[in-house]
Amino acid sequence: MSLQPFTKSGIDAKQKELYTLADPEQRKQTEEIRSSFKTWMLSNFKLDDKQTGFVNNMPPQVVQSICHEIADSIERKIPLEIELPDIPIGSKFMAKESGLKYKYHDNGTYEVTGRLHLRFVYQ
Repeated sequence: MSLQPFTKSGIDAKQKELYTLADPEQRKQTEEIRSSFKTWMLSNFKLDDKQTGFVNNMPPQVVQSICHEIADSIERKIPLEIELPDIPIGSKFMAKESGLKYKYHDNGTYEVTGRLHLRFVYQ
């Protein structure tokens, strides 16, 4: 997997790369996202010191929430919408606006539709 900058163009390139992988390799990536999200982020994106600190300091509850939704989106090739500010001024935070809809079946499978929007904001 290529190392991409955590910019709009880098995220778009990573998404394209993930969505074009053969199923076994894509599953390997989504399993890693689910089990080791922070490690996966650091292995797939060129992060500066502040970005690395932001990833390393993410609370476990946030990581658990977004890692599954990101992996589910990749597996189903649902576009990830990630919004980054042009000018990083102030304190950073992330807002997750999940429009993913889960439909569970009695045979243990599930479907995912909708969209996932992550917004990084400085205030």
